[in-house]
Amino acid sequence: KILSPHALFNMSDSVGTCPPLFVNFTNTSQNFTTVNWDFGDGTSTQTDNPSHFYNIPGIYFAKVVTDKNIVTKKVFIK
Repeated sequence: KILSPHALFNMSDSVGTCPPLFVNFTNTSQNFTTVNWDFGDGTSTQTDNPSHFYNIPGIYFAKVVTDKNIVTKKVFIK
């Protein structure tokens, strides 16, 4: 049986009242072979469960890509 990959992730926090906002990302994707994170601020990583600092106020769209499956979530810093 071939299992289809599913991209999923959780964030420790997604709203900050002032920078910096430190976010832990947990990859809960299933049946994948590759992973790439785009933090929405011009930086990325291929680490499975990364952490990231957002240093500038704004709205960011963090996403995980696993085997061409994409999930995006919003990060907001006032």
